[in-house]
Amino acid sequence: MVATLKVTIYKMAKRGFLPCFSNYKYSHFPVEKLYLDDTHVIKVKNLISALIDSESLLELKSKGVGADIQPVRPNSKEGKRLVNLFGYEKNLFRVDYGKSAFKIIFGLSNDDRMAFFFAFDIDHSTFKVSSAKR
Repeated sequence: MVATLKVTIYKMAKRGFLPCFSNYKYSHFPVEKLYLDDTHVIKVKNLISALIDSESLLELKSKGVGADIQPVRPNSKEGKRLVNLFGYEKNLFRVDYGKSAFKIIFGLSNDDRMAFFFAFDIDHSTFKVSSAKR
């Protein structure tokens, strides 16, 4: 008697990124201001939804989240400031929304598939260019 082995192949679920707010800088970027503008809330909602469904940054960019998603370079002036402020330097990103001052700063961890949210920067205060000429 020959035993037959039935093999069932299960489709693996997409492995997106789960949002984490444990490192959010509430003292610098209070969330109360976020709720004063519905468009900001919608932008955050769209980013979180896209992160949960996306397996990579390229896939996230293709979902049309923001005008641009840029990696924060740790050796740049802005990067040094953000790394110092958030204490996180690997895979740190900034979502820009075109002419709007609103920015979202988050980090991605491929090891545990987490998206760490650090700031909902309504006034783009994470990096201000000095207007004074030297």
